[in-house]
Amino acid sequence: MGKIKVYLSMPISGRPIKEEIAEGKRIVKTLSAAHPNWEIINPLDISAGLPKEVWNLSGRKRYAAFMGADIEALLGEADAVAFTMGAIVSKGCRLELCLANVYDLPRIFLDAADNVSRVEGIDTALYRELRKEINQE
Repeated sequence: MGKIKVYLSMPISGRPIKEEIAEGKRIVKTLSAAHPNWEIINPLDISAGLPKEVWNLSGRKRYAAFMGADIEALLGEADAVAFTMGAIVSKGCRLELCLANVYDLPRIFLDAADNVSRVEGIDTALYRELRKEINQE
């Protein structure tokens, strides 16, 4: 099996963008070092690639554009979704959790140190591989 594409679900709204970017990069670095067979899809990289017009939209329209691009990446590219420790308090992350559940993507839950604490999902080869990797068999 090639690299596993893991979408990173993390709270983004409500903090200065520089803090969000730094945290996203730190988490990607931590996960990539611990799991070299994972390719992390960082939603902040997706947002950075959106046209300038999107960044100039009003609040809800801009949020909708960002979430739309993130959902497209999650459903179109990801093999699994990793949720940071604080993800469940975020509306966007809760939506991503719903999508992962509906589309049977394995859910990887991280602890406060960004280590994998558990994996949930239906019994597929990828699910078993992820659980084996973290000794959660």
